[in-house]
Amino acid sequence: HSPALPHAESYLWVRSLSLLPALWASVGFAAFRGAQDTKTPLRISIGSNLFNAIVDPILIFTCSLGVAGAAAATAMAELGAGLA
Repeated sequence: HSPALPHAESYLWVRSLSLLPALWASVGFAAFRGAQDTKTPLRISIGSNLFNAIVDPILIFTCSLGVAGAAAATAMAELGAGLA
């Protein structure tokens, strides 16, 4: 086994929790673009990415969650984008 396997497994497990919100966000973005509104999905994406950029190091380093923290920050950002 690879030494990275435990990290990959924890990352993928946590990220799998955001599969449906990520899918919902993609469908929503496509619907906005289909309605000729490209600004709304851009704003949501910017907000989601800023959230991820801020929360990522907090969960990784401050909370000592490592790779699982990176996955959790991304999952939360996708959940936010899906709900927006």
